[in-house]
Amino acid sequence: MRPVPHHKYDPITQREYYQFLAFLNNADEPEIDVPDPRVRERREAVAAQIHALEAGRASKAEGLDAKLDAWERATPRALDGRRRRR
Repeated sequence: MRPVPHHKYDPITQREYYQFLAFLNNADEPEIDVPDPRVRERREAVAAQIHALEAGRASKAEGLDAKLDAWERATPRALDGRRRRR
């Protein structure tokens, strides 16, 4: 916003203008959900994609703990074998 120039024809003073601006600028603005079928459909589609991706990630993660344990048990042996060869 541009500052209001101060001259004798102003209905309010510059000080009053900025006080009123500060008052309005700090007012709580309500958030109103406006129902829009296209937005609702898009949100449902995105939610379905998220659900599918999370389900796929969960299925890929099955058995990883067992594989990690097996790898951790095998790794020191492999490293020990390499050290002996040198």
